Amino acid sequence: MVRLHFKVLKLLPTDPPPKLTPNAMADFMRQVYAPYGIDVVVAPVVESLKLDTLTDLWVDECYLGDPTPEQKQLFAHRNGVPTGEICVYFVRSTIESMAGCASRANAPGFPKQRPAAVVTKDATAWTLGHECGHVLGLSHVVPVTRVMVSSTAKITVKLPALGQAEVATIKKSPFVKPLGSGNPGPAPDPAPPAPPSDEDDADAIRSEGDDGDRLADAIRSELDHDDGIEYKRLAGELGPSAVEALATVVCESRPRIAAGAVGVAGMIEGGSGFPVVAQGAANEDPVVRVAAAASARGLPQEPATPIVERLLKDRDVGVRGHAVRSAVRIGTPRLRERVRVIASRDESPDVRELAERLLDPPDEPAS
Repeated sequence: MVRLHFKVLKLLPTDPPPKLTPNAMADFMRQVYAPYGIDVVVAPVVESLKLDTLTDLWVDECYLGDPTPEQKQLFAHRNGVPTGEICVYFVRSTIESMAGCASRANAPGFPKQRPAAVVTKDATAWTLGHECGHVLGLSHVVPVTRVMVSSTAKITVKLPALGQAEVATIKKSPFVKPLGSGNPGPAPDPAPPAPPSDEDDADAIRSEGDDGDRLADAIRSELDHDDGIEYKRLAGELGPSAVEALATVVCESRPRIAAGAVGVAGMIEGGSGFPVVAQGAANEDPVVRVAAAASARGLPQEPATPIVERLLKDRDVGVRGHAVRSAVRIGTPRLRERVRVIASRDESPDVRELAERLLDPPDEPAS
């Protein structure tokens, strides 16, 4: 038995509801795991968390054993959940932009590591089962008929499968509780053969640079993975010549993919992707503006400053929170003064506290 505990970060009243409720995602996960004798049980109490500056969570490139400080801050909200049970946090978005992110890292008080997963509002029906699969020890696979394929949006069957080796790994996980004797369910089917591959996404990106539309499509494909997107590698391979294609992706894609394109643009060497970051800062969707606010910190000071100044005044609290982080990182006197105003006047207590803490971090203990 896998026991899950749901923590839902409150969205703003102006945010549209997610495509799927947490309970609906749990039902899809049960359908995947049940044929192999693995029950998925959700604790009856679903906790709502008001954490304005964590609703759009910084996960970097989502490293299973190395959570970011913001992930650690969020994962501290377990409220008595047993150490061997998985906490799932439903957030609006992540930075860098992904559908979800699993964590299984060493932490005080957790003898077998701390099991946690993050799921965004743009997740697919299978993302919860996918991220919990990572927590339980599974890695990505190639077949698009399996729940651990890196992009669950590309699953081609009504019910994705688990492979025999995956089932064995899950049942050995310290986060699975035995149910005792009884029918273990039917034996899993053999893993289906990998579908024919046109070419590796990275190779496709390199070979299609002379065709803007095809390059934009290749970028979308790279960004439409549930997790594990290698943003720094992607930015390095694309380079300045891909700025126009990235701008196309921001204009013509759904928010999570557009946010990913903004994130890639902010990492292109020399700051040449700043027009795409500025484009993201003007996007109507707050998830894309959050990405712009976060990405600005990687740009040179001159183009970054007006982007951050604009987003420090954004109506969305998540955008302002990431703009505060970037403003302090850039560190010009003008930006720091703007952050001091936010520390005393912002309508969100969480943003005020974040601004004050970043401006005046605690003193290091004397050596």
